[in-house]
Amino acid sequence: MAAPATVIHTVGSKVWVPDPADSWVKAEVQKIEDGKDGAGVLIVALEESGELRRVPASDAPLQNVETRGVEDMTRLSYLHEPGVLWNIKSRYIFDDIYTY
Repeated sequence: MAAPATVIHTVGSKVWVPDPADSWVKAEVQKIEDGKDGAGVLIVALEESGELRRVPASDAPLQNVETRGVEDMTRLSYLHEPGVLWNIKSRYIFDDIYTY
């Protein structure tokens, strides 16, 4: 019997989901289902459109809580691809382009 997976998602969690047009988009977990082989599947609502999508839990990293980005990316709560890209974009929008 396989060991249970670590649960990091709950209903209401803010996550990133892969998107063919924008790379990553913000979403909120609406429901958690059991998928094949015990892997979790999330039903998420996209933040901007409200569209519902089914995504594997492993493909939905949690969003950072920072609202404007941080100068030092090691201060991000979750250091992953969508978090780093969002931080750079956010700082660019606010003309705080330099980061480390």
